[in-house]
Amino acid sequence: MPKVRPGAIRSYILLAHSLIKTVKRSIFMVIGENTIVSMYFTLKNSDGRLLNSADNRPFEFFYGRGLVVHGLEKALLGMKAGDEKNVIVSPDEGYGKRDRNLFIKIHRDELPEGEIEIGQEFRKVFSNGDSEIFRVKGFIEDWVCLDRNHPWAGMELHYDVKIVDVKKAAW
Repeated sequence: MPKVRPGAIRSYILLAHSLIKTVKRSIFMVIGENTIVSMYFTLKNSDGRLLNSADNRPFEFFYGRGLVVHGLEKALLGMKAGDEKNVIVSPDEGYGKRDRNLFIKIHRDELPEGEIEIGQEFRKVFSNGDSEIFRVKGFIEDWVCLDRNHPWAGMELHYDVKIVDVKKAAW
């Protein structure tokens, strides 16, 4: 019979107890206020084009803090570790509708030197320290058309999610 070093059995028992406690917490804890959620997800547009994913490493966030779009957050409420769901989020509950007031036209001289391409992004820093990202949408002679809308504004968002873990926030 192999020799067991003193205290090893106690260490194994404590480790097993800790694992059981973690598994119980994960199985029975549901997503709600003051929880931390870990999940895998893929995000596609309505044409099936991949926009974003967390399929290599779980995405972790505090539920109820506005860290994910409202429509997804609503759909996750009450889910628990192991649950999977397909969620379709409308523009109103995602990144909003495209706002024509967020399109601007500026003279080419107002942008940095060099080649400018459609889809290129520029960050404008304002005097108060705030900043916004503008995307090039097109050109009219010496003018550049820029868009301040989120790139996914106006899109129906298709999420496939799998909840990995749900735990109580520690505060």
